[in-house]
Amino acid sequence: MESYSGLSHVKDRPFVLAVSAFDKPFARLTCQRAIEAVLSGYYVDQEWFLREGGALQGQRLESVVKDNDSPVPLGIFASEDFAWLSAVIFSFCASWGKVRALSSDPNPNIIFQTVKRNLSGVTAHVGKARKSEYNESLLDGLRVYHNREATHKLDKGIFRNNDVFQWYYSDEKEDWVYADRTGLLLFRSVFTGIRTTRIDPAGKESDGTAEGEI
Repeated sequence: MESYSGLSHVKDRPFVLAVSAFDKPFARLTCQRAIEAVLSGYYVDQEWFLREGGALQGQRLESVVKDNDSPVPLGIFASEDFAWLSAVIFSFCASWGKVRALSSDPNPNIIFQTVKRNLSGVTAHVGKARKSEYNESLLDGLRVYHNREATHKLDKGIFRNNDVFQWYYSDEKEDWVYADRTGLLLFRSVFTGIRTTRIDPAGKESDGTAEGEI
């Protein structure tokens, strides 16, 4: 705000942050829940839902407490202090798995396991396929969250794509819009089969495949 925002190529233009979650092992498992809590203060505790059952509902949170008892405020898009932030681009699939999905690696033992959006229910679509049968685009897993209170708003058309999720407020509809569809990628894991030699009780050798997660 003190220097960068005043530069000639930046002044009076939208400012966007692109982030991903690598704060702890398996951070990608949170998918979109954590970033939506940070930006809007809305959080869905799926772990509680799976344990207790009932209707899948979210809750409003103003802050969370870190292990050292320091509070972390949530819902930053509702704060005027963040009016300089036009949007946040988030991807939990921007990992080495994306590189492997788009590569031409001929290894026949690369296996992709995916979780995809299901708009008709709370249970997501789960799939598993070998690389020769798997397709993923560069934009799969990308999510764009627009700040309603931003001083300089980001044009929604820039990221309008069938593989991109967008979340923004529509002045025409006077409501929040979720550019979403069934089949959007939520989570992806990559496993590579390693050729091994197995010896049966009779002492006979045979080939097998063991899976290792990457």
